[in-house]
Amino acid sequence: MSLSMKVLLAGGGGGGGGSASSTGGGGGGAGGVRYVASHLITPKLYTVTVGAAVATNTQGNNTVFDTLTVLGGGRGGNYNQAGASGGCGGGGGSIIGSGAGAGSDYGYAGTTGYDGHGGGGGGAGQIAGAVNVPSGGGGGGGNGLEYDISGTDTYYGGGGSGGYGTRTGGLGGGGRGGEVGLPSRPGTNGLGGGGGGAYHTHGGGVGGGGGSGVVFLRYKTSDFTNYRVLITGTGNNSYADGDDTVIQFIVTGTLLIVVSWDAPMHRWKLDNNALDSAGTNNGATTDMTYLPLRVVGSHSGSFNGTSSRVVPTYFDLFQYTGFTLSAWVSAETLPAYSKTIFSQSASANYYSNISLLVTNARFLQYLVRKADGSYLYTVNSTATIDTTFHHLAISDNNGVVAGYIDGVPQAEFAGASYTRASLGTNTTTIGRKLGPMPTALGNLWFKGLLDDVRVYNIALNDSEIRKLYNSYFTSGMMMSTSI
Repeated sequence: MSLSMKVLLAGGGGGGGGSASSTGGGGGGAGGVRYVASHLITPKLYTVTVGAAVATNTQGNNTVFDTLTVLGGGRGGNYNQAGASGGCGGGGGSIIGSGAGAGSDYGYAGTTGYDGHGGGGGGAGQIAGAVNVPSGGGGGGGNGLEYDISGTDTYYGGGGSGGYGTRTGGLGGGGRGGEVGLPSRPGTNGLGGGGGGAYHTHGGGVGGGGGSGVVFLRYKTSDFTNYRVLITGTGNNSYADGDDTVIQFIVTGTLLIVVSWDAPMHRWKLDNNALDSAGTNNGATTDMTYLPLRVVGSHSGSFNGTSSRVVPTYFDLFQYTGFTLSAWVSAETLPAYSKTIFSQSASANYYSNISLLVTNARFLQYLVRKADGSYLYTVNSTATIDTTFHHLAISDNNGVVAGYIDGVPQAEFAGASYTRASLGTNTTTIGRKLGPMPTALGNLWFKGLLDDVRVYNIALNDSEIRKLYNSYFTSGMMMSTSI
């Protein structure tokens, strides 16, 4: 399914040119600017590259999202050097060249930005009487482009002005060139502005650095009701603006879009096999049979309580900030000790590090080993689990735990939390805790039916768990009445 987002990209600005003679450096060109009113994406992981800030006389960095790319701004020319091409060209810094792309020659302003391009860098100024060039100050930076994607009308991609003058950088973060008594200024970060050109007697003749770029994504919040949108990168953020959600990337990061309640990372339907229909972690089976009493597909997995088990290829749940365990469970009469539905443990240890269980009193239980080696036991005492199929789920959000039976949050889980630790887990098992169990714990084997065991790499919330539970009914599943 395709989803629509408004997208704005600004490349990093080019650094302004330096000067060591009787003239200024050219202003840096702005990063390219591009706006797309409707960009179609699909749920998956995206790398978002934001053009980083650069030093004087340096080409700006590109900004990339999905299939969209804008170029970094061209560097402004040093003395006796032409500006360079880029998202917009840098201004020329000598009598011999002008900025390619959209930069300007001596004393002329950079061009105004247009779709795909920011403002050009202004040409350098020069002292009166310079050979073969007119006298006058440096040119102003070209203006960038104005958009309201952030929720506020803002210019992006202003070119830097040329050195040895009094003209300003372009609207959109363009740096001002050096002038009498003042050094050059850098382009503004987050706008893709080009740096101002240098004036040789102030600030050491060093041009201003180019500002960093930015990526904005905007979408109608209601269109993403069934999706999770997750971002990484220090300083990157999202916020609500009216009916829309806005995401701002100021540094390189990632964007992950997942179908929240219907896109598990792993899924074992136990439909006459232990294949992982959502991933690649297929299970090796021991003494498994399959019965036509089921919730999805044609069969469920039947566990005999003494030797039946499924051992998928190992994966580490704790590598994810949040995760969710979900399964349909029909448990037979339970003797002492709990019955394991899903477990992760170290093969040499007697006890699980993570387990989803049904207790001997037919309560939902989540067992997890804490950082100090002790255990957090979270036991439901509101609803019991009889021999008919029930949907059980545990959501673990970086140690904050919630439990659900048939889509209903269990009050006893409220406030349950623990501190995570790396505990040497190396096995994953469905139907028992794998490891050298002592005889007294041998009946942690599960006896009954399991169907549609799921693992998510996000912590589903109350609403998402309820949608997951309800989805089985709307998709025409058949409920078993008893084993």
